[in-house]
Amino acid sequence: MLYTNGTQFPVWPGTGVQVVTNSSAGAVSAALAASATGDHIILPATNQTWTGGVSVTQSGRVIRGMGTNSTVITLDGSQTGFTDSGSFNTYSKFQFTGDGVTDEADGFLVTGGFARISNVYLRELLVAVYFEAPGLLNHSVIADCWRSHRVIFGSSFYDSYYPQSL
Repeated sequence: MLYTNGTQFPVWPGTGVQVVTNSSAGAVSAALAASATGDHIILPATNQTWTGGVSVTQSGRVIRGMGTNSTVITLDGSQTGFTDSGSFNTYSKFQFTGDGVTDEADGFLVTGGFARISNVYLRELLVAVYFEAPGLLNHSVIADCWRSHRVIFGSSFYDSYYPQSL
């Protein structure tokens, strides 16, 4: 178990791996619906545009790409990539980028239990991460996000993230 700021982050044994054939929002949502606590959802190396976000109500899932320059998800319009109302979910190794036109999308909205966002590249978004619930942001890069508060912490903390301008 990983203890962070008094919060106990359970480590569940993975009971399965869901490998999505593409990283569309619909494919990720379907993999989440078919997953169980402790499962890993693997996003392929691809460039994908989402026209709608993914709502994560499940708990104890790991959503992982193949690397921040290999799994690139462009958020089209004003939406949120992942809205997490579950508990103890982990997101890692992918990139969220704005569409280059409106740049009004948000990367993450965490409203549930504890969420960990690690090794994620967030660029050209309005807000990279909005924590309304406890969470951890670590080893991630935030570049050219337009709001003065790139990461909004309601009741969260971060280990390390690296704000940059390209």
